[in-house]
Amino acid sequence: FGENFIELLRQRGFLGSIIVFSADESIQTKIRLLGLGVHDYLWKTMATKEVLLRIANSIQRSSDRSDSVYRLADLQ
Repeated sequence: FGENFIELLRQRGFLGSIIVFSADESIQTKIRLLGLGVHDYLWKTMATKEVLLRIANSIQRSSDRSDSVYRLADLQ
């Protein structure tokens, strides 16, 4: 389901960051999704601080290209 959704987003011109959180540790899946334009791929066992920093970094990269403001909890 996830791969199809990502393909659909990209086909419809969505250029935003996509971060995948998955239990699938297969390198083949990770490579396939990165090839579809996923910006980051994380296995489900990760530190909360790491996730928040990756999201903040992704938002920063996106905001460098636009005037949009994104908020997540106390992050902006």
